[in-house]
Amino acid sequence: VEVHKVSPREIIKTLLTIEADSGTRIEEVLNTIRRLPKDRVCIVISDGIDEVNEDLAKEVARSHRVTFCLIPPSWERDWLKHFRVVKVNSIKDLLPSKILK
Repeated sequence: VEVHKVSPREIIKTLLTIEADSGTRIEEVLNTIRRLPKDRVCIVISDGIDEVNEDLAKEVARSHRVTFCLIPPSWERDWLKHFRVVKVNSIKDLLPSKILK
């Protein structure tokens, strides 16, 4: 629901302190990413359960470096094929060394 801008060192701390309160609106997240400088690394942590415009997904995937970290339960959505996807099974899967490749 919200976009949190954090440094790679703060990823785990942020994940442990934010609370989920409803569904992620991924198109809003992608529109936010689209407005960021293209040299940024963007990590989206979500269950990925949302309908996303395929053209928007393609555009953002072409212009920005985006990784989706999917938290279970997650669904494989067609629009995800445009991004790097990391399936999260434990907190270790969210370490910067795993998601910032």
